[in-house]
Amino acid sequence: DHASTADEANTVGGHTATELTLSCPAETELYGGMCWDEDPRPAHLWVTAAIECGNAGGRLPTLSELVAYIARPLEQFSGEAWVSDVVDVDTGSGVPLAVDEVGDNGVVSEGSGSHGFRCLFYRSN
Repeated sequence: DHASTADEANTVGGHTATELTLSCPAETELYGGMCWDEDPRPAHLWVTAAIECGNAGGRLPTLSELVAYIARPLEQFSGEAWVSDVVDVDTGSGVPLAVDEVGDNGVVSEGSGSHGFRCLFYRSN
């Protein structure tokens, strides 16, 4: 279609460019094209963490996303954190993964118990 007035030429469906700009929700930060919780959430079991992120409109990060996020210069990370990846172990059951410090001594372990976590969100307007 075409704009019937000059004012409409600067909008899309009545929205300005500012209104259509993608941004992160409050209390999140942009990294790698996704919005990350600024602070870790309190420790929960994996399924509770996954549900909490989903209820907030986000998700747990994948293993590779969390490794990239916490390997950034000056990133502070302590304790284990949940990722969304679930792996098969010898028993054939799905077991979630937790990450404990990434770096020269980094460990990725099968998850059990409660761990902190960060949720990821897509940018929106």
